[in-house]
Amino acid sequence: MSELEAFKKIMIVPNTSRSGRVSDLSTMSGLTFLCLYAGLLYHTTNVLSIPLSQDVRDAIDDYISQKQHFLSKDVQILTSRLAKVENNRENDFQFFTNRLLEVETMHAKELETLTNRLAEVENMCNKDFDILTSGIPEVENMRSKELQAQINRSSDVEKMHGKHDVKGLTNRLKDLKNNNFKDVKTLKTHSQTFQAPSIAKRTSIIMRPRVAPVTDWVAFHAILPVRIHDPAYGHIIPFSDMKTNIGTGYHATTGVFICNTPGVYVFSWNIRIHEPAHGLETELMLNGATVGYNTSGGGDNSVWGYGSATVTLYLQEGDEVWVRVTSKTPGVSIVEYNCMFTGFLIHT
Repeated sequence: MSELEAFKKIMIVPNTSRSGRVSDLSTMSGLTFLCLYAGLLYHTTNVLSIPLSQDVRDAIDDYISQKQHFLSKDVQILTSRLAKVENNRENDFQFFTNRLLEVETMHAKELETLTNRLAEVENMCNKDFDILTSGIPEVENMRSKELQAQINRSSDVEKMHGKHDVKGLTNRLKDLKNNNFKDVKTLKTHSQTFQAPSIAKRTSIIMRPRVAPVTDWVAFHAILPVRIHDPAYGHIIPFSDMKTNIGTGYHATTGVFICNTPGVYVFSWNIRIHEPAHGLETELMLNGATVGYNTSGGGDNSVWGYGSATVTLYLQEGDEVWVRVTSKTPGVSIVEYNCMFTGFLIHT
C-alpha cells in the first residue's frame, strides 16, 4: 500500500450539514488526526530524513484547504449572526430609550397638570374665603337692622294694641247703648215670645269681635336686595330686605317663613329675570313639598321677564314655607329689588 493510499484510508473527510457547516465531532477528529499526522511527518522528515511523496503532500494540502473553506463559512455565519444580534440589541436599546423618554414626558405633563389644577383649587378656595370673610360684616349689619326693626315693630304693635283696646271698648259701649234703646222699642211693639230670642241674638252679634285680636296678626313682606346670577337647582331665594314682619315668623337670613300661629295664610311672590328671552321656574315649598309654581321670562327681549303667583294654605304651628328655583335657562340672572315675597294670616 502506498503512502497516499494509506493516508486516504486513515483520513476521513468530515460530513457537512445542509447549511454547509461542519459537524463538530468530525471536525474535531480530523483536526486532531491532522495535528498528530503533521507531527509524525515532521518527526519522520526532520529526524529520520524520510522525504514525503508529492501525492501525500497534495492530499494534505487539499485536506487543509477543505478545512479552511469550512472554517471560513463557519466564521462568516457566526459573524453574520453576531451582526444581527448587535443590530437587534441596538434596536432594542433605542426602543427602550424612546419608551423611557415617552414615559418621562407623560409623567412631566401629568405633574404639570396636577400642579396647575392644585393652583386653581387653591385660588378658588382663597376667593371663597375672601367672599365669606367680606360677607360677614354685611350679614351682621343685616341681622342688626332686622333686630332693630323687630324691636320697633313690637313697640308699634304694643301702641296699636293699647289704642285699639280703648277705642274698641268705647265704640262697643256706644253700640250697646244704642242697641239697648232699640231693643226697648222693639219690646214694646212685639210679643213677649219673640223678645228673648231677639235680644239674645242681637246681643251675640253686638258682642262678636269685628277683627282678630292684635296678638294674632301675622304678616310679612321682604324684597331681594342683591342680584343672583345663574342660581343652582333647588336654591332657596333669600328675600333678606325685610319690610314687614308682624309675628316674627319670617327669617330674612334664610328666606324661610316658620308658622307660629295656625290658620289660613296667603302667600305671593314675584320674580323678574334680567334676560327676558331666558326662562326661570320657581316653586313655593311647604315642608319640602311643592304647593305652587311660578314662571318668569321665556319670551323675547322686547318685554320684561316677570312672573308672579299666589297660593292659599292652611298651616300648622312649626310649618315652614319658602321659595326655591326648580328649573332655569343657563346663565339667567334674578334681578334685585324687583323680586318680592309676601305672606299674611287671614283666618285662625
